[in-house]
Amino acid sequence: MKRRILSAVMPVLLLAASVLALSALGGCAVYSVPKDERTVGTMVDDSTIRTSIKTDLMQRDASDGYAVKVYSYDGRVYLVGEVPESFRDPAVTIARKVKGVRSVTTHWFNPGTGHTADDLAVATKVRTNLIAEKALSSTQIDLEVYGGNVVLLGMVRAQADVDRAVMVARAVGGVRSVKSYLIP
Repeated sequence: MKRRILSAVMPVLLLAASVLALSALGGCAVYSVPKDERTVGTMVDDSTIRTSIKTDLMQRDASDGYAVKVYSYDGRVYLVGEVPESFRDPAVTIARKVKGVRSVTTHWFNPGTGHTADDLAVATKVRTNLIAEKALSSTQIDLEVYGGNVVLLGMVRAQADVDRAVMVARAVGGVRSVKSYLIP
């Protein structure tokens, strides 16, 4: 009996000892586990929706389809990208036909707007600052940057998280505007 209890408890004790040892070392940090407000089933459904839409967009036009970023949160789809006007309506039609899609929201940029090295630097600074905000669950926030224009997407716990994320993004040098599609 003692042996069974010891074999069941030993992995937990080893994990606890490892965490304590890591936290006692200088320069090492123990990070919290990423959280998502969605259920595992909803996350799987959203992943399936994103994959289906992206596949269909690429089949229609590989170049323009590649330029569309597809996000889905609880069946609410967001299409973000730098695509010609002639591809925008077909992209929405494609997205709406996918099973499980509840709504489609677009945020289009005109071709030539962005995704430059400067945009990569701005995106990195925004992401870093979001992570540094301890009050935010930044792992739930996705972002795109085109020509210094930041688009925030994802699901967060409350409106206060939306407001804080927008404030953090706006404070980054090189940000021209911030559009939030964060769902509280």
